[in-house]
Formats: sequence, C-alpha cells, structure tokens
Amino acid sequence: MQIKETIKHYPVFEISNFNLPKINFDQTDSSYNENLLSSVSNKRTEITDLPENFLTQWHAYGKEIQDFITNPALKKDCEEIGASWFGRNEKFRWNKAETPRILIDGPSFNMMPHIDNRVVFCVLIINLEDNPAGTGTQMLSPFGRKEEVLYQGPTLKGTGILMFNSWNTWHKIENYSNSNRYIAYQTMSIDDLNLNN
Repeated sequence: MQIKETIKHYPVFEISNFNLPKINFDQTDSSYNENLLSSVSNKRTEITDLPENFLTQWHAYGKEIQDFITNPALKKDCEEIGASWFGRNEKFRWNKAETPRILIDGPSFNMMPHIDNRVVFCVLIINLEDNPAGTGTQMLSPFGRKEEVLYQGPTLKGTGILMFNSWNTWHKIENYSNSNRYIAYQTMSIDDLNLNN
C-alpha cells in the first residue's frame, strides 16, 4: 500500500495498491437505510456479509494506516492536521472490531456537498473495482462557497482516499454514468483516539 499527498498541507491523501480479495457483488443483502428521507438511499445498496479473508486483509492494511496516522511527522508535514488535531492523531488506534461498509452506488447516485460531523476523525474510501470515470470523491472549495473541485479521488481498483475531517474538507460524490460504483468505506471516529494513554 502507498499513501501520498494530494495538495500541500491539505488533509486528504491518495491511496494506491490497497489490494483486497474479490467480493460477490450479486449478494446484496441489505438496502442502505441510513436516512430513508435522503435521495441517496434509493440509489445505494450495501453488502453486510463479508468473507473472512477480505476482513483479514482489510485489517492488515489498517495497521499500516495506523502507522501513517500516528507518525509524529504527519502534523508537521500536513499543517492542517496539526492545527485541527493538535497531535491527537498520534493517539489513534485502528479498531479491528469495526468492519468496512461495502457500498454500491448506482447510476444517478448523488451525495450533495457536505462536511462530516464532529464525531468523525477520518474516513477511508477504497475502490473495489475499476469504477466509472468521474465517480471519485470530489473535494470542494471551503464552505461550499463555489462549486470548485480542488481534487477528485481516483477510481481504479485498489485506489482511494484517506480524508481527515477538517473545516476545509467539503466533499460530494456523483455517479452520472450507466454503471455502479463499488467501494469499501470506513469511518474512524474520535472514539478511536486513545486519549487516556
């Protein structure tokens, strides 16, 4: 796995070589019921029964993610992380009890521009297939003042982004293609910052 900077001092990093075992996408066993009033829900489905070999590999990469996040140099190399988290990123611990969400975003899926709530520490999004062009997470200008895309995440299988929650990580997702978008998604919360040790 590789992690690289996207924009200098911007708290979004690009992931590559995040190779995972194949999943049977035909066995969707649950609708996405996070917000039934949202237009997102009827275009998104979720797979909740994950094979053990997939979870084992996911958590192996989780250790590498933890090492990246807890490196003391991160708050200096990315000043926005230092300013937002005051070194608390060094207390992060990957939670093996958590499992990623396997999400399928169908054609016409559209998640409006937003910023994550304050409980979110960071988010990991990995492409499980070569997804349609233009479906990578779009990072927008701060506060959504204008619809300017600062950076768009990759779409190839085994690539993705690690996005730290910050005042300037406005983002949206669109799928205006005729094909599905397949991703693994995991939110790491402030509860994963082991602040007592």
